[in-house]
Amino acid sequence: MITLPFNLNTTIPISYSVMDSNFNTITEAINGRQVLQSKNGDYLLQLEDCGKLFLWDSTNGICTITIPQVIDFPYGQHIDFVWYAGGNDIVFIPGIGVTLNSYNNLTSIAGQFVGVTLIHTGLDEWLLIGNLK
Repeated sequence: MITLPFNLNTTIPISYSVMDSNFNTITEAINGRQVLQSKNGDYLLQLEDCGKLFLWDSTNGICTITIPQVIDFPYGQHIDFVWYAGGNDIVFIPGIGVTLNSYNNLTSIAGQFVGVTLIHTGLDEWLLIGNLK
């Protein structure tokens, strides 16, 4: 007899891995769950960030999140960000040739425990929504 380590009525998180065009492994969650990742400091977005939720720590200074031109993000993909810790700004910066659209051209997360979403809307075009300053 096999004893399972969980109740049969429990949802079990399942993930899968695939390779992107540069042979990097991308791990994604399925069953509607997001991949949660902690970050701090400056960061250049990567293809494997699609669908993730980042909890950002700005304790060590202003953080810039750069959106590069050369990544083939699928249209409609989103990445979520929460200013989770620290007292310094978290700012989104479009790379050369990238358009970042947002309300009143605001590009910083408004404050701690506030979330924003970055959505890929077209060729090198992104929409930043949420509580911005």
